[in-house]
Amino acid sequence: MPRGAPSNVILFARDVSAETEQAELLSRSEQRYKELWEYSHAGNFLQFSPDWRIQNANHTAIEMFGSRDNQHLSSFDVSNVSPEKQPDGLLSRPKWKRMVASVMLNRSEEFEWLFRSLDGRDIYCSVMMSRLDENGKEGVQVSLRDVTDSVALSKVQKEERIRLAEEVQARTSEL
Repeated sequence: MPRGAPSNVILFARDVSAETEQAELLSRSEQRYKELWEYSHAGNFLQFSPDWRIQNANHTAIEMFGSRDNQHLSSFDVSNVSPEKQPDGLLSRPKWKRMVASVMLNRSEEFEWLFRSLDGRDIYCSVMMSRLDENGKEGVQVSLRDVTDSVALSKVQKEERIRLAEEVQARTSEL
């Protein structure tokens, strides 16, 4: 054996198949979650402190608000896609802030909200909001269901009930 040549070789081997399998499972899980988020019929977006801008909106939310794309929509906060006042007469901006504060305390909230698309259409929504903590930043996940048609139908039904009650009252008084 030549001088200075190694006389022994030590090899270290580690089985990484479990880690590889876990990484693949995680990747598939993340892909499923991304597809559920992106292709949901509900409009979804995130908001984080301190600016509470709309972020990571899915396709449904982008369409709902009439935005060009996610980047465009992320230049807005909820007050930009809401009328000045909600149907109950309260100002939208402080009311949304109160809802976010409530979610920070209670982890989640469900409520109705009137949004206004960027082209001026009113959109009545059922809102589900959940608290997020991401890398020390407080935030919320917002999920929206457009209930505009249901609200319009309820309004028509209420008007019809009132009309019928008035008609019954008028006919009863004729007797």
